[in-house]
Amino acid sequence: MPVGVNGTASHHFVAYFGPADFFTLAKQGHAFELERAVDLGWNWITPVSRLLLQGLRVIAGVVHNYGLTILLLAFLIRLALHPMNLSSMKSMRAMQRLQPELERLRERHKNDPQALNAATIGLYREHNVNPASGCLPMLLQMPLFFALYATINNAIDLRQAPFVGWIHDLSAPDTLFMLGPLPVRLLPIIMTAVGFLGQVFTPTQPEQAPTMYMMNLVMLFVFYNMPSGLVLYWTTMNLFNAVQQWMAKKHDEGQVVVAPAPSPAKGRKKGGRG
Repeated sequence: MPVGVNGTASHHFVAYFGPADFFTLAKQGHAFELERAVDLGWNWITPVSRLLLQGLRVIAGVVHNYGLTILLLAFLIRLALHPMNLSSMKSMRAMQRLQPELERLRERHKNDPQALNAATIGLYREHNVNPASGCLPMLLQMPLFFALYATINNAIDLRQAPFVGWIHDLSAPDTLFMLGPLPVRLLPIIMTAVGFLGQVFTPTQPEQAPTMYMMNLVMLFVFYNMPSGLVLYWTTMNLFNAVQQWMAKKHDEGQVVVAPAPSPAKGRKKGGRG
């Protein structure tokens, strides 16, 4: 900054030396906005991240273990989202039961897309099925996942916080042992296995099943070098999802499956014999 030959200038600075704790930095005053040094996500996600961070601290104050804290937080979030997830599961399974009828409609109206669309909508209305309700809960949960990722990835509370066994730092990836230069991380492998288990109980079209299994495998590579706290949370959520899907499948075993009606051609042939 230029200063004249005979001029004077003074500058005042505020310096902070300490941990990158969001709430400690926020107490220094909104004029400084020092809390922005802790990345809790985009501005519209920060309020959710801040709430999650407060929840982590409250639970950790009771159980005194951040690994157990993440497990309990996952349980509470799953419990809060249970009605939405249950509605999604019911819709997906209802869609699966309607597949024989949908195939019949596609065969009947294969040369008339407008008639097929009208018949499909009528079938959905008859059985009170909304195809979009299966994906909507997942989309609504994405901001929560982004907020949780930002919280766990940047919360100073998880730095060097152990959980159990080989997990000594929830803010860093877990390492069971080294296989040459490659670290073997057990938690992402467990997460992927639980994801496959949930997929077994999830209703999926046969042609879509390979894609869904491949997505679970891709998640292994996506989460492999992520903080173990985040992988622990996602593993827990996958486990809850697998249990819910299993319970829904057991419930569906007693449900009546929609059987395809006879085609018009077969009906006319039968009538002719009579």
